[in-house]
Amino acid sequence: MHRLFAVVAIVCGALSVVGCSDSGSPPPPPPPPPPSTGADVTGTVAGVDANGDGIRDDIARRIDAFNLNTEQRKATRQFAASVQSALIASATADTAYDNALKNWRAQLCMNEKLPNYRRYANEVQARTLNTEQRSRAWIAYEDKLGGRVFPEPTGAACD
Repeated sequence: MHRLFAVVAIVCGALSVVGCSDSGSPPPPPPPPPPSTGADVTGTVAGVDANGDGIRDDIARRIDAFNLNTEQRKATRQFAASVQSALIASATADTAYDNALKNWRAQLCMNEKLPNYRRYANEVQARTLNTEQRSRAWIAYEDKLGGRVFPEPTGAACD
């Protein structure tokens, strides 16, 4: 008897679910996914820079999330832009050299503004090189710098 009751309950439950659906209409589409706040893992070296400030949008969001004052944030953004520029605009040894000087100045700027600047610089660089394609672009940039001598930057380090 209990077995019959269980079978009847299961069948009736299934029928009530099926009976409630409108067989003439397709199911509603799923809701859109929430906006991404994660890392840019697009298939390009450049990634997404919607506002054209020279910093990938995911990196800019991460910098904004750091607990930094305005000057420290500006210095960190200068560094992020120098890393991005090295990745996407170092086609020749000369352009790679120019980008290396910008990167050095940006690191000096961060050192002036942040007591523990390496922590922020390391994170920004690691997040910027977050795909194999970007890491390979960085290695190609560094290969173009081989054998070059870098003079001590002159003038103000911060833009």
